[in-house]
Amino acid sequence: MILAGAAATGIGLLVVFWGFAMPARASAARPIEERISYYGVRPEVEAGDDLEGSLLDRLLTPQVERLRAATARWTPSGHHERLSRDLALAGNPLHLTATDFVVVRAAAAVVAAVMGAVIGGWIAGSLVLALVGAVTLAGAVWLGSEVWLRSAVRGRREEVSRALPNALDFMVVAMQAGMQFEGALARVVEKSRNPLTDELAKMQAEVDLGRPRQEALEALARRLGVDEVSRFVQTVVSAAQMGVPMVDALRVQAEEARWRRRDRVRTLGAEAPIKMTIPMVLFIFPTLWIILLGPSLLEIMGHGI
Repeated sequence: MILAGAAATGIGLLVVFWGFAMPARASAARPIEERISYYGVRPEVEAGDDLEGSLLDRLLTPQVERLRAATARWTPSGHHERLSRDLALAGNPLHLTATDFVVVRAAAAVVAAVMGAVIGGWIAGSLVLALVGAVTLAGAVWLGSEVWLRSAVRGRREEVSRALPNALDFMVVAMQAGMQFEGALARVVEKSRNPLTDELAKMQAEVDLGRPRQEALEALARRLGVDEVSRFVQTVVSAAQMGVPMVDALRVQAEEARWRRRDRVRTLGAEAPIKMTIPMVLFIFPTLWIILLGPSLLEIMGHGI
């Protein structure tokens, strides 16, 4: 009963903190509001808008904003910038901002500490073990959130690297058929759905809103943080500045991207036997020994040698 109560309390606290850190974002996804947010313009609040919504929303929303403002104020600027950059590289999972990530991370650590203290005190009835359990679970959750974020960044970069050669090939074929660079880019976005095309669509939307293409391409390279994309951006910018035919530059870039992808696959294939050694030693070999020697050991233990 004590363990079930601790788990229920922890889950309830986590849900409450998650609700504080994750205000409603559905309306922010609308195109008009995205443009307003991009240009830093906020719509005027009309009279009576503050009375819209349920009583719970009107009571919680100010508290949520105060909590997020306090978290942003007390978070070191360098740590906040690093989290913002990592979340952008990960594709803003769950639409988390740096402040939201800090709040959810701290809330999860607090919940884990409470559960660890209750479990440790219930199992051993000792204050020391309760403190050890609280610190252990809180540290595991804190480090686990960092590992999750790093894994999200690494996974998204791998998806972008895999998608780039196909996108470049498609653009080369489209431009050889008579399309301009913008038209070929639009066709790639239309025909494919992956993190790379999502960022390309965002970049094209920025260009349509009036942002210079070179600046939008450089922002794309910074958001993705992938070397192949940075080389692609540099190739496009250099070709536009020097007057080199874009299709020839992209063809060379596509061949280089395919070569790099093949080299990466060969490297991963060569590393596979080494990585398989650890699970074989830890799990497969002991199981084989148990199967082969288990009956003999039982016979020896029962009847002697």
